[in-house]
Amino acid sequence: MPGLAVLGVAACAAAPAPSPETRLRLAAQGFEVAGSGLEIGFGRAPEGAEAAVSRLLGRAPSDRIVRGDCTAVRWAGGLEMRFRDRAFVGWHATPGKLALRTAAGVAPGGPRLPLPDGMRARAAPDGRIAALTAGADCV
Repeated sequence: MPGLAVLGVAACAAAPAPSPETRLRLAAQGFEVAGSGLEIGFGRAPEGAEAAVSRLLGRAPSDRIVRGDCTAVRWAGGLEMRFRDRAFVGWHATPGKLALRTAAGVAPGGPRLPLPDGMRARAAPDGRIAALTAGADCV
């Protein structure tokens, strides 16, 4: 009966937790938190928006660039948030270690698929998505 004991333990094992990248979804009006109904929307204060994204990704930003009235906060792996006038105004995502995507599965580095209204894509030479952007391009 040792086989039954192993089977019983395997059946009780917890399902793996979703990766941070699958919890944070790219959206036309900011970000969505998968499975929660919550969002990190444009217009939110920089401190709260940055802290929420950092918490979901499980890491702090790797870089901060200030140009005039615009600040770009970057995470290693392909995500940039943009802030102006003390508000979250846009994001830019490129292929990288962060496997970010929209709820419909559109992702940087992936095939060109129909984009939600309010999102823009830049095509790579091979026709795949080189970058996705929503909101303001202030950098």
